[in-house]
Amino acid sequence: MKNYIKQYLKIVLPAILLFFLLRTITSDWQAVLVYLKNFEIIPMILSAGVLLLIYPESAFAWFILIRKIGVGVSIKNALYVWVVSNSSRYLPGSIWQYVGRVELGMQAGIPRQKSILAVLYESLLIIIAGLFVSLFTISYWSTVGIKSYMVVLGVLFPLVFLHPTVINKALLLLAKFSKKQQPAVTPLKVNDYVTVLPFFLINFFLNGIALTFLVYSFTGDPDFGKLFLFSGMYALSWLVGYFSIFAPGGIGVTEVALALLLSLYLPLPLASAVAVSYRFLLVIAEIIVFVLTLKLGRSETHFEYDKMKVKNNMAHYKVNPHQTLEWEDSCVETRRDLKSREKRLRMFNIKRTDSVLDLGCGDGLNVALLNKIGIKKVVGVDISKKLLRMAKKKNPNTKFYVGSAETLPFKASSFNIVLIDSVLHHLMDYGKPAREIKRVLKKGGRLCFMEPHKTLLRSLMDMVCILPFSNYFPFIGKRAKAYKQEIELMTHWLATEDEFLDTLKKNGFRKIFLIKDFLSIVAAFRKI
Repeated sequence: MKNYIKQYLKIVLPAILLFFLLRTITSDWQAVLVYLKNFEIIPMILSAGVLLLIYPESAFAWFILIRKIGVGVSIKNALYVWVVSNSSRYLPGSIWQYVGRVELGMQAGIPRQKSILAVLYESLLIIIAGLFVSLFTISYWSTVGIKSYMVVLGVLFPLVFLHPTVINKALLLLAKFSKKQQPAVTPLKVNDYVTVLPFFLINFFLNGIALTFLVYSFTGDPDFGKLFLFSGMYALSWLVGYFSIFAPGGIGVTEVALALLLSLYLPLPLASAVAVSYRFLLVIAEIIVFVLTLKLGRSETHFEYDKMKVKNNMAHYKVNPHQTLEWEDSCVETRRDLKSREKRLRMFNIKRTDSVLDLGCGDGLNVALLNKIGIKKVVGVDISKKLLRMAKKKNPNTKFYVGSAETLPFKASSFNIVLIDSVLHHLMDYGKPAREIKRVLKKGGRLCFMEPHKTLLRSLMDMVCILPFSNYFPFIGKRAKAYKQEIELMTHWLATEDEFLDTLKKNGFRKIFLIKDFLSIVAAFRKI
């Protein structure tokens, strides 16, 4: 019951706080309109431009940190890991972005212990940076009576945490508090802090610049003397949101804190409008960076999907055994809609007398469906011995062979039909497979295939699938697991789908039909 209450509060509380801000804005709308008459769009565009720099800068800070810890990782992978995992901070809970950082970091080749240590260091350093900026800039708050010596003490206070003894205990305490596995703590050296900490400080000042431009756009007053002031206000409001346990990503809490701080210099309705607009621009910038990062992809580490190599008639991908097992499991778990599958198979109008090669037969699901509709002359081939054993168990009267699309273990002109279901997107080169398929087909034989197709809906689904913990989302969990196993392959296929169709044409195939829907392409080509 307590868990339900917590989850409820994590959704309702931010909504209430945002409603409060919107209500504050509308309650004195006339006062806001006075400022809106002087509204300037160029400073807002500049604000958005600065915000686009914030996420890559944060990823670069994490890149520097992870290398100081002793892990070699490419900047491209660092950007991918940080940006993609950071998007999960809006999920209910306070740790998903960090757990996602560990999970994606491991996929990028970062050992678990090092990933956890990097997350703990990142959490501590960003808190120290936030305290430093907010306390350093407090002297600019003319409405607050702060003595100079209090500012000096306030600035020195966060630096105490950088002492090896203090940070050692702080890291262990943070690990215990966040319920993360406690790593073997090896504190950074003083010169490492000198290198790393400035990047976390820069992040808050970039936010201060963006906020200054945004205030300028509302007030028409280009007062850049308040840059440090707004940087400190943002840092303090961010800290408040960071430590709010009932607000995912600090949403709602950060905006209220920022509005109250800005109200020291602006009317509260206007301050609220600025705070809400800032969050809006921040989210838009994050979405843009997220999409561009997915498009850029990541450097190949464990998954080096080169051209398939064939040895002893057994094709294999360059993956470690654990990942191969996950790929095989994904094959078994996904695409199990039998009615839809059977309907598509009937579209190919396969006759009972046709000899059929199920290329990439997996666990034999299509073979079983073909047998069900009366097509018995079916042979299966796949690269996975494990899946072939499962296929044989389902279809004891069918012959199965180990082989690949590049080297088919059959004589020329052996089949009327070559059936391919979600296999072509595993290939990095289409020329040799196309020639092999043509070789084993009889004259007038047909290549029938079903593959993913690039559409807006698929792009949106793929964006969701790549999120950390999307494996546990309802409806798409199994699809997300499979997609993560073959993301590089899928990206390549969707970008070169037309290239495959051109390859078929060049190798003597003529289109019979080609149907594209929201997610897939279903087609049949005849060997001329």
